Amino acid sequence: MALKFLVGPVVVLLTSVAIGLHGILLRIVVVQAALPPAVNSFVYAEEYKVHADIMSTGVILGTLISLSVTIVYCMLLGL
Repeated sequence: MALKFLVGPVVVLLTSVAIGLHGILLRIVVVQAALPPAVNSFVYAEEYKVHADIMSTGVILGTLISLSVTIVYCMLLGL
């Protein structure tokens, strides 16, 4: 989870700056990189009957963590 919420947005930030993004668009890209795409994992686990209960817990925890991280990123970026 640390890679997703900390390293991911930093990599997106560096890549976006390298291609020339700036301003509000850069801020939106960084915040979007911190949001959880884990719902797809739960759907696949449910469909193939592979530990769906564990995946649902992971999705909930990931969402709660990402909300707090997203709020921090918004405050740091001044959105």
